[in-house]
Amino acid sequence: MLDLQADEVDIFFGLIPTPQRALAIDFTHPLFNNLFTLIARPGFRPATGHDLNNWSVRIALEIGTSYDQIISESCPDATLIRLKTNNEATLAVQAGRADCQVLVALLALSVLKRDPGIGALVVPKPLSPRLPTPGCGGNRTRPGAILWTTGSTGAAASVACAGW
Repeated sequence: MLDLQADEVDIFFGLIPTPQRALAIDFTHPLFNNLFTLIARPGFRPATGHDLNNWSVRIALEIGTSYDQIISESCPDATLIRLKTNNEATLAVQAGRADCQVLVALLALSVLKRDPGIGALVVPKPLSPRLPTPGCGGNRTRPGAILWTTGSTGAAASVACAGW
């Protein structure tokens, strides 16, 4: 989101629309549903959101994200460890400073593929009635903007954006 506002990128996929974000950027129609999951340390397997809502459960998450907002509302009694990046949250689980990290399924699978020893993917029963959440594209409406992407070969390609 910050990259969009700073004109670093023209479009960003996977954003969860909120009224506050809609004041700063435009959103596409939902492209997919985000499934919130946990990367849980070995031996920690919460079955429901209720299992997470305990002061003894340490949940690592990236500060200011939709994860932060939903977990704060759904698990007010949990110990939330708010960190600057998702990578820092992953390190907190690896180091034993957190029991789990909240991520959408696609990101969690990517982390676990790189290092399966971190723990396991856990999909607790819904943490919130607002889940799953829509994943949208976000952009600053600017006809003619260019989106640079890299394909699986690493070759750069450009796509013209005509605004949504």
